[in-house]
Amino acid sequence: MNLDLDELIKEEIIDETTASRIRNYYVSKKNPNASSRLIQVVSILGICLIGLGLILIIGYNWDQLPRLWRIVIAFIPLLTAQAIGAMTLLKDRSNLWHESSAIAILFSVGIAMTLITQIYFLDVNMTEFLKLWVLLSIPLIYIFDSAVVSIAVWIGIGWYITKISWNTDYDRLIMPFVMMVAAIIPYFLKTVRSAVDSRWAWHHWVVPIVLTMFIFSWSPFSCSIMMMIYLVITFIAMDTWRQFYISSGGILNNGYKVISFVGIWGIAFMMTFKFFWMEAASKGISECFHTHPSLLMPLIFGGIAVLIIWLRLKNKIDNKSSEVWWIGFILIALILIGDGYRTSGRIISNVLILLGAARMIYRGINQEELPVLNLGILLLTTWIICRFFDDLDISFLWRGIIFIALGVLCFSLNYALIKKRKS
Repeated sequence: MNLDLDELIKEEIIDETTASRIRNYYVSKKNPNASSRLIQVVSILGICLIGLGLILIIGYNWDQLPRLWRIVIAFIPLLTAQAIGAMTLLKDRSNLWHESSAIAILFSVGIAMTLITQIYFLDVNMTEFLKLWVLLSIPLIYIFDSAVVSIAVWIGIGWYITKISWNTDYDRLIMPFVMMVAAIIPYFLKTVRSAVDSRWAWHHWVVPIVLTMFIFSWSPFSCSIMMMIYLVITFIAMDTWRQFYISSGGILNNGYKVISFVGIWGIAFMMTFKFFWMEAASKGISECFHTHPSLLMPLIFGGIAVLIIWLRLKNKIDNKSSEVWWIGFILIALILIGDGYRTSGRIISNVLILLGAARMIYRGINQEELPVLNLGILLLTTWIICRFFDDLDISFLWRGIIFIALGVLCFSLNYALIKKRKS
């Protein structure tokens, strides 16, 4: 196109202004602006509101309708949405139509399932309902190339996880869960390889949240002290995954980084309290292996940890730049020795947090980064607040003095850094 326009300008068929307008026109067609994204969001919201309104209207007269009419009404939204979806695919409509059609079919499937169970008085619990709804909705992701439905399915999987009781339903529910995740993983990997786009980037928050929920859901199935190790390894894996495959970008692309960072520091703060080590003493690592003799989960997560170490060494990633990496493995070591050295583990956890906060403050000043500096001050403040809720006998006078000192430290360091950046 540029060569053709240059030739037309050279032959004086068009001028430079006209050529510039033509280029801008095709660029605007290729790259949708913010208004088109807003239209897409509003259209999806409009479809949801219309569907909700129809449900409320029909529900008002539901008991007066005969069963046959109720069955027909239950499938009308689904058939209508499928007809619109077929038209969208046949006529190769825009992405707006693909997303809208897919989300309409997604909700119409849920509506049909809900109404059929109500019409025939079927005793279906929420776990079975979510399992069937998610499995039926997964094909929509690939048929319509719908990122919105993909996110909705991940949310559905997270909801499904919260309804699972691994103690009683493990054998019956683990296979559907594996099928859900295995079916949606290929599309998720496609989102990682795709260009930065808000449709894809929301996966970088939804997926790590669902993964964290899955580890938490295992807590009744394995003892809580083992769950802490699983969580730490999961957060380290998230941070490594982010460094390998997630391109730098705005807040949408930093879900793995934020969740792994908050998760690691949250566990570190938890380990500074006495109740954590009392729990570790009552259900330590040795007790976990006696209670749950299966080594499958420890072997899986241990293999993940070894793989992470190997990948980082092979790719020569700077471990010093990632607090999640070195703090995570220190926490694992402290948990493993917690059976016999509870007091030492608690002391080391407190020292670890203080050293981490000091390192962030130093790095923020040295590299002239205000967010890193203030994050270190925030960690230090959080540690002091935690100590107030601990069993330390500190008077209100000293608590006030400490907070005033922290405030003065915060203002002085920020002022010094801002002045340093200006000079």
